[in-house]
Amino acid sequence: PDPATQAASLKLVRDLFKADYANAKLAQAKLKLSKKLLEQGVETRDNPAARYVLFLEARDLAVDAGDARAALGAVDEIAKRYLAVSALDLKVQVLEKISKGAKTTDVERGLALSSLELAETALRVGNYPVAKKAAVLGDATADRAKARHIARWAGHVSRQAADLEKEFAAVRTAQAVLRQNGTDPDAGLTVGRFRALLKGEWEAGCALLRNGTDPVLKALAEKELSQPADPSEQSALGDEWFAAAEKLSPPFKSPAQARAVYWYERALEG
Repeated sequence: PDPATQAASLKLVRDLFKADYANAKLAQAKLKLSKKLLEQGVETRDNPAARYVLFLEARDLAVDAGDARAALGAVDEIAKRYLAVSALDLKVQVLEKISKGAKTTDVERGLALSSLELAETALRVGNYPVAKKAAVLGDATADRAKARHIARWAGHVSRQAADLEKEFAAVRTAQAVLRQNGTDPDAGLTVGRFRALLKGEWEAGCALLRNGTDPVLKALAEKELSQPADPSEQSALGDEWFAAAEKLSPPFKSPAQARAVYWYERALEG
């Protein structure tokens, strides 16, 4: 909705819920009103501008209350109904706002968890700038909350986000090469390794790796694409991935080890 329509809708919402706003001074009362407005927004179907404002107000009240999950829930409702909105960008902005006003360990801990969950979601869909911001925020808030187990997770996600962002710069260049020459071996290695090991797109990634320049990954890709069904072959493939992992750089080492585990588990089934 345009700014003028939003302003008119905001006045209407605040008039309708005047008593609730007057009582929403403490965090718990703000959170209660946030949930009420969110529910009202979900139920509103005949006034898109009012619905949008209800979701915005629900989000902002949850931010003021320091409740990351409630604020992110409001963002989800906005993103579901307004396609021009980038949910990931909005979410990282929300978490940054909560961080500025965070005053208790509980808020910091909840913020750290929500930030790292957002970072992992952003990594899965390839939004590395958001992943990096969310991971850094999760790391900082976990440290302030003195939550060591969350801090260890944060360190892992932060390194993963940095590695993927760096690797993706090379992948973009290689993708452009593949658009011109779909069988270029160097570009095939770069994109195939990224898609298989870092994105988990094994079939598409291995189809590129088998034409790549790394003989070890080339052989592994051929075996992956053959999908061995015999337990002894599956176990052997696990061994090969585990051995290959020792020679791979950090972004690829852990996924290669995880692939070894995948094939060991398949072998155990048989």
